[in-house]
Amino acid sequence: MSLPLMPGPLLLLLAQVAAPATPGDVVVIGHRAERALAACLARNCPPAQEVEAALKASVEQFADARYADARRTLQDAIRRNKRHAADLPGPVSSLYATLAIVAEHEGDTNLWRTASRNNVLILRKNLGTANTATITEELSFADDMVGQGAIDLADGVYSRVQSRAAANGRGDLAASAAFRRAWLALQRERFRDA
Repeated sequence: MSLPLMPGPLLLLLAQVAAPATPGDVVVIGHRAERALAACLARNCPPAQEVEAALKASVEQFADARYADARRTLQDAIRRNKRHAADLPGPVSSLYATLAIVAEHEGDTNLWRTASRNNVLILRKNLGTANTATITEELSFADDMVGQGAIDLADGVYSRVQSRAAANGRGDLAASAAFRRAWLALQRERFRDA
């Protein structure tokens, strides 16, 4: 069973709200999502609703350049909801994925790595290692590791993903991982491996 993950729509929303204003535009900044989260928490809403409200509030805060607030909103939501990961693996993993984006933006490599890893671990544990969402997030995690300079670690993830994807009939994902491994080998001038 493949569950949709929320980071894609969140990233699209971030791109839309972070677009620069042109002369003559009127920009109104509200805090509707933050108020909705506060109301949700006050009425002790169900975890799925709280996670969704926290994600929206963090996007609102991020778009308003309040990065510390966005980080705090996500960390608080994770603290309250990580125990629901078995029932809500996609939404809870999205909290970690969004926190990783905020941490990367702030330059906090340790928080980025921890949040990204927890995102993948939740999916592995609750959806399985052969699940398309898990494999896709692992590829993304490894891509980010390349950007952070952790080449050997990324290559190991690509190798494991390639094997699992091929064994589970996902030739497209296996090929994607193999291509990334070849690219890394070329960058390291390991032409025979590439």
